[in-house]
Amino acid sequence: MQPEDFPSQYTKIDSGNVAWFKQNYFNVDTASYGRNYAIIFRPSLTSPIHNGDDFTVVVTGLKKTDGTSAEISYQTHFFNIIPEVNDNLVDIKADKQTLSIRVGEAVNIPNVIAHYNGGDSFDVTPEVSLTSNSDAIHIDDQKVIGAKQGEAKVEIKYKGKITALKIDVYSVPEFADVQSHWAKQAIQWALEKRMAGGYSDNTFKPNQPVTEAEFLSMLFTLYKDSDAIQRIDTNKESISNKSWDDKFYRYAEFLNLELDKSVTDRTYRKHFITRNEVAKIIAGLGGKNFKTNEEAIQYLLVMGYATGKNGPSVQGFAGQDSLTRAEAIVFLKNLSEHDYIILGKPDNISELSDNEKNGWLADLTIRAKFTEEKNLELTGNLTEMANSTVTVDIYGITKLISSEKVMVDSNGNFKLDTGPIEASSLNIYVKIRSDYSYYIDVDQGKETTYSYAYTKLN
Repeated sequence: MQPEDFPSQYTKIDSGNVAWFKQNYFNVDTASYGRNYAIIFRPSLTSPIHNGDDFTVVVTGLKKTDGTSAEISYQTHFFNIIPEVNDNLVDIKADKQTLSIRVGEAVNIPNVIAHYNGGDSFDVTPEVSLTSNSDAIHIDDQKVIGAKQGEAKVEIKYKGKITALKIDVYSVPEFADVQSHWAKQAIQWALEKRMAGGYSDNTFKPNQPVTEAEFLSMLFTLYKDSDAIQRIDTNKESISNKSWDDKFYRYAEFLNLELDKSVTDRTYRKHFITRNEVAKIIAGLGGKNFKTNEEAIQYLLVMGYATGKNGPSVQGFAGQDSLTRAEAIVFLKNLSEHDYIILGKPDNISELSDNEKNGWLADLTIRAKFTEEKNLELTGNLTEMANSTVTVDIYGITKLISSEKVMVDSNGNFKLDTGPIEASSLNIYVKIRSDYSYYIDVDQGKETTYSYAYTKLN
């Protein structure tokens, strides 16, 4: 039972009240979903779950209130509850009506929902049958595989009801002027994501300056499935749909980017975007509203979103310079690898802390870099822990690999460098008390930065 005095949100409790944490509840933030007194497991990187599947869940690394180790394990059985009566089935609908896949790529079909007269609806995806007469795709169980470039139609059937799924199969083009280019790998990545395309003369023109409209197109195509973009009503008529880039300026307007001149004057969209403008856009979408270009650039450098053109400094960023198509793609690829999230630009002015001005992270921010050589570089800022020690517990998938004591300086900064760690991914807990830790995970060859400022305990 939930006690009457249980806080409505974990983010509203007194972090200094140690007695509160001794209740038999997990200290997790579930403000956006589920119950605020429950721990919720949301598995990823698993195969599709089918009727009858069984899973064993093991939670390790826990401690009891007396400090001794604890472990939780349980069995989970998945099953479908589908009405047996057929005559009250109204229709079936897929979450998406269209899919775009590359040649050779295999994707799961969207979830299929059956709707009944009484108002009930059920996910019947594992029970549907798929058929197609197109040679552009192959069907394997509940997956669609791109066979050759073209369009295909898949019929989805369930108990006499049919819905259709349109498939666009595309191939990744090759351009002669990319093959020996320094950014070839990044350009290939962008082509696979259909963020950019070539020209009619079969060139990509990687060294050509990118316009503001082209940059927004690349950016918003990369993040088209983000929560922020999905929430935008693309039918909103604040900007008409007379130009290919109107949609992207609608996104910009909704996210408060203040590109008013480009909204009203389509010719201005063709100007070559500067690195200063890029810095303000990315900082703004990241939830910051800085007055100056210099502050926006410093924010990008501190967060690892940029390394600078001529060096890792505001001057080295070369804000007045334009950005080539190749440079824009490399920049966006770096954003995606640093778990950048689109939030939208706030109305209130943001200010850099003294710590950020000196090149360190903002308060309640932690960065983990796990190199290809399997060395961990952990940095962060926890102002509340200034002039004290934190414990860093490093786990593989489930096993504790090492526990390190790390000194936090007078500004709240800390740093930990390790030798090679035999794991492909790490789960890291920065423990500020015996009953509270900050969590961050990172894969080999990747870098992750987490900001906990939005869930700060107060």
